[in-house]
Amino acid sequence: MQDLYYYINQLYSFIKQQNKRMEGLESAMKDLQNEIEALKNRPSINVERLEYKFDQLKVETLEGTLNIGLNPSDIDKIEDFAVDQQTSATNSHTSMSQLPEGLREKVDESSNEYIEQELPALIVDTEDQLQVKLDPQYHTMIIEDIKRQLPQRISYYINTLSGQYNRSSEESSLDEIIFSRIKADIQQAVYTFIAQLPNELKGKNNDGT
Repeated sequence: MQDLYYYINQLYSFIKQQNKRMEGLESAMKDLQNEIEALKNRPSINVERLEYKFDQLKVETLEGTLNIGLNPSDIDKIEDFAVDQQTSATNSHTSMSQLPEGLREKVDESSNEYIEQELPALIVDTEDQLQVKLDPQYHTMIIEDIKRQLPQRISYYINTLSGQYNRSSEESSLDEIIFSRIKADIQQAVYTFIAQLPNELKGKNNDGT
């Protein structure tokens, strides 16, 4: 008799535990369903449509242009035109053989190091400054677009600044001057690109507005 009572008591405890577990699973399922519904109701991002909008965003500088979101062929046309115009004016002053040794390599190294180590933080800081939060895909797009344009941009500044550079009178080396221009262009391009994005693509800031 005692064994039967013990068995019934154990069975009751087991059923009670299973009921609690079932309640927990049901609650988890409801939470999961709510999250799924929230994701369904969230506006979707059409990448192809956005890339068309990106094509319209261009940053103008006194020396030329740095673009985020343009197709490679468009970038080549813009940069080739700018370089051709400036090269014709500077070739009479300085030939490539007169450039400081290792100039291109130094600028390449400094610029790529800046993109890899500092550009991601610059994007986040710009988001904070403008009180927006972009989808991570935009971070990747910005970085890749700037990387793609970097060789043309360096060539542009080598052509435009080498004829104006006086090694004996300048305190900074030519590679430092070019890198400072590259860095300023990147900072301006990132700020302008994020600021010009349509409001519906900027997300919400920390206070939910």
